[in-house]
Amino acid sequence: MSMRLKSIFVVAACLSIAQISLHAENEAAKVNESLETIRNIYGLACKKKPLPENELKKVLSESLKEIKAPEQLARVAVMCHNLTYWGKAEDQDFDNCFESAFWLCVEKISRIKGPSGADALRDIANMTHPDGGNRLTLDAFIEAQKK
Repeated sequence: MSMRLKSIFVVAACLSIAQISLHAENEAAKVNESLETIRNIYGLACKKKPLPENELKKVLSESLKEIKAPEQLARVAVMCHNLTYWGKAEDQDFDNCFESAFWLCVEKISRIKGPSGADALRDIANMTHPDGGNRLTLDAFIEAQKK
């Protein structure tokens, strides 16, 4: 193998490693942004005096405004669901805050057309296993996303 060909392989390998590193940094930044959003929602949930529902949704929508990627919205939705599952907080206002954030994420994803939105909603359904009315509501969002 010529020296020039070896050099090309080395450069290609280095570029590949750099690309993988950039992808990992990008994913880490998305996870950090998701966690920061959860921290913001947690701050709202822990207020001594809960916000009225319409004001809460407005503030939550503002917290979710910067998140555009459906997989990232799905990540936040699943974290919100896990924080309220079984009512472990034993605080209705806390649960309402995270449940509202969950449904706002689902609604936002349902407006993202194409396979990425559909995949994110399917992931949410698979990870949260909704039942009863919640399943029907999620199914309605899944159908709306298809249109």
